Amino acid sequence: MILRDPVSEKFRKWLVIRRAAQISVVGMFLLFPLTGVAWIQGNIGAANLFGLSVADPLSVLESIVASRRVYVPALIAAGIVIVFYLAVGGRAYCGYVCPAGLFFEASSAVRNAVLKAFSRPKRTGWNVELSPHLKYYLLIGVLAVSAVTGVMTFEIFSPIGIATRAIVNDFAPANPNAQNLERVAVAGASVGLLVLVGIALFEAAFSKQAWCRFVCPLGAFYSIVGRLSLLRVRIDHTDCALCLNCQSDCPAKYVLDRPLAKEQEFVTMGDCTNCGSCIDSCPSASLKFALRLPWQK
Repeated sequence: MILRDPVSEKFRKWLVIRRAAQISVVGMFLLFPLTGVAWIQGNIGAANLFGLSVADPLSVLESIVASRRVYVPALIAAGIVIVFYLAVGGRAYCGYVCPAGLFFEASSAVRNAVLKAFSRPKRTGWNVELSPHLKYYLLIGVLAVSAVTGVMTFEIFSPIGIATRAIVNDFAPANPNAQNLERVAVAGASVGLLVLVGIALFEAAFSKQAWCRFVCPLGAFYSIVGRLSLLRVRIDHTDCALCLNCQSDCPAKYVLDRPLAKEQEFVTMGDCTNCGSCIDSCPSASLKFALRLPWQK
């Protein structure tokens, strides 16, 4: 077993890659509103990327159950996204793409800095653990309410959906409809910001990244997709020192329970975001990304 030089732990490769991806996504969707460059248009829910239409699968599913109609182009656009995340990991969306994830990770870092400044250890009361199954119940509830009311329910209170749509409409000098939408966009941006800040304050006081881990219906949807994903974290049990650094750094620690117990070789739970934190923190380099075939554990 070869342990890495502790100095090299200061460079966390996958964290850098994730941050670059998250910031690039935000910049990508601001490109057209700010410059008028038409290569990328739309928002996080539906966009045209270099001529290819893609759409948030949950939004399309909500639209279908709400309207009781199937719009084939939207279904194809959502299918392209699902196929992509079937390859790279369902909740990779949460770790690498979702701007809300970036915002809440930043608020979590502020929370940790405040606790450290006041020399307060992480107490149970400051990090309430909810059931990871809660988000699945909320997903079912969102779809049920959408079916009954005919309204795309999650789109109403989704903080990232509100904020990104408002940004695209508000800061869009290249958009000919910008003036007409200005008041609506400003209101939408304000509501979206308030929702984001409200969630961040709740997480700062009670539970680290609670929205992403326990509440978000979109995260639940991608967790289901993630159960079948090809790209997974693989553990080499012969090199693993069982130091548990990986589990300590993992935002969803329970996904590593079975691999660390040597019950399986791959992290197969859908809640894994393929963030790479466990790989970055492993001193023996026993964790790596690898392709997992459907019959492999």
